[in-house]
Amino acid sequence: MKYINGTSRFILAEVTLNGNTTSSDFTINQPGDYTIIANYVMQYYVITNLNVSAYINGVKGKLSTGWYNRGSTIEVFPQVTPISQNEIYNVTQTFNFIVESPMSIKIPYIVEYYVEVNFTGSPLLAVINGTNRTLVGGYYPAGTTIEIPEYK
Repeated sequence: MKYINGTSRFILAEVTLNGNTTSSDFTINQPGDYTIIANYVMQYYVITNLNVSAYINGVKGKLSTGWYNRGSTIEVFPQVTPISQNEIYNVTQTFNFIVESPMSIKIPYIVEYYVEVNFTGSPLLAVINGTNRTLVGGYYPAGTTIEIPEYK
């Protein structure tokens, strides 16, 4: 491994000796002509704001801050990431990028909080973000306005 700087490096991918793949350390025991080829892969350090599941070069895995091969294709798909018992990060749309350099990626997500509703009787009607709806327990985006009307 050879670091170019703190965000770029070459990593040894394969060594061939006379056309055959070999380990990175080998012994020459006799005279002769040897063709040794070392293949390196450029990697870049990618910083993400959120650890998520993603397809990395078509294989489902985990995307987090770390080293990725140049040219890697990343597809983050819609998903919910629990943060605590009452908070989630909701990735609502597909987000794609290709690793072409060191980068800082901001995956768009919506912060949502759990609202528990304890109400007996008929459905609890409320005005949610200006719309008349039945209030039910569940996750609501941060900033949601809930108004319980006063009945006199």
